[in-house]
Amino acid sequence: MPIDDETFLAQFCDQTLNPEHFDHRGHLRVGWLYLNRLPLPQACTRVCDGIRALAMALGAADKFHHTISEGLVRIIAERMAGTAAENFDQFLAANPDLLADARGLLTRHYSDACLHSAAARCSWVQPDLAPLVEPSHNQWMQMLTITAFARRFNLSRSTLLYYDRIGLLKPASTSDSGYRLYGERELARMERIETFRNAGLPLKAIRDIVDGECMGSVEVALERQLAALNDEITRLRAQQKLVVQLLGRGAETGHAVDVAQWVAMLEEAGVDKAGRRRWHAAFERDAPQAHREFLQSLGLDDEEIAEIRRRSRQDADGDLPGSAED
Repeated sequence: MPIDDETFLAQFCDQTLNPEHFDHRGHLRVGWLYLNRLPLPQACTRVCDGIRALAMALGAADKFHHTISEGLVRIIAERMAGTAAENFDQFLAANPDLLADARGLLTRHYSDACLHSAAARCSWVQPDLAPLVEPSHNQWMQMLTITAFARRFNLSRSTLLYYDRIGLLKPASTSDSGYRLYGERELARMERIETFRNAGLPLKAIRDIVDGECMGSVEVALERQLAALNDEITRLRAQQKLVVQLLGRGAETGHAVDVAQWVAMLEEAGVDKAGRRRWHAAFERDAPQAHREFLQSLGLDDEEIAEIRRRSRQDADGDLPGSAED
């Protein structure tokens, strides 16, 4: 039975992957998945360490061959540099020889004596016929499709499309097949965007900062954010006090506070609808289980709770236009 990429990688990492999923195709798949998430040096390490651990868990430690495993990862990296593929099946369809003749590809770089040596089995050995891509060389850096780029930063595809629309992050180019492609410059820009996003800066301010790279604008934006955080802390402390009071009242009367009472008290405390959405988003992000229990305490049914939590996760991720523009 087929398994999705995330399950496959998770089971590979904890050595619970069924051997039927880790044939030669599985070997190629794990290399492709790691190269979509990590630079080549780290991908090589993760693949080789993972295969070694999986082989030991299956009682087949003698089957692991370090140079073959790493060599294939490097060949995959070279092929990815010239292939725009949204998924592993598309990548294999564009590179069928990886599946049909992997050993033949390796023997273009290695003699039999070198590839089958004890040293090559135990550790990485450089090719003796033709070089393979080196981790320190920029050739490893393939252009990433929007799906791969989003996965690298744990973002949704819709978030990247929104970033493109507002001019925050545009793809480097578009392939002949219409795929949006992202390269090293976009990776570096996204890392800066992520840093400022984690600090809570609005997207418009982040765009101005990464476009202008003006230290003055950075300081102004951070000072404004600090002031906003101080205001938010004041509001949250007031809400915290109110929650404590509500919990105490519920314990005294034996009756839970319902939704109408909760909303009325928040409005009395100066928290509007947008503020309540921000509150729910922060609650879901920081303490999802407690958020669910709180919603249950208001007497909401399972469907209402699921919808509020879904919307809160979207707000927390910045996927909704209203929250992304905050």
